[in-house]
Amino acid sequence: MAEVQVELAFSVLDHHGQPLPPDLLHAHGAKLMDALLNLETCNHDMQDPATASDADAGQITVEMLLVAHDPAELAKRALIICRTAIHAIGGRTPDWPSDSPADTRPDFLTKKVEFV
Repeated sequence: MAEVQVELAFSVLDHHGQPLPPDLLHAHGAKLMDALLNLETCNHDMQDPATASDADAGQITVEMLLVAHDPAELAKRALIICRTAIHAIGGRTPDWPSDSPADTRPDFLTKKVEFV
């Protein structure tokens, strides 16, 4: 069994493709944290989620501890959980990676998310 701390960073844009103002970015980061805490209650392979928002970079970072029998599944699970949380708070993930192994390599984990 593998236990890994996973970090996902993504740019956050409005529906016009522009970076969010700092107050909205931080508000979405807080909402995302709430959604991740809700998901933690029904995803027993995920623990200790955290979010951080960086207004200068226009990014939100998500961290979580994941447990898996197959280490190759860790990136895939992180992407699924994070995307579910983003959708739960009204975000869109048009450029999110697919389930293919090439798309779940760590260098593909920086994505863009849109909020309307």
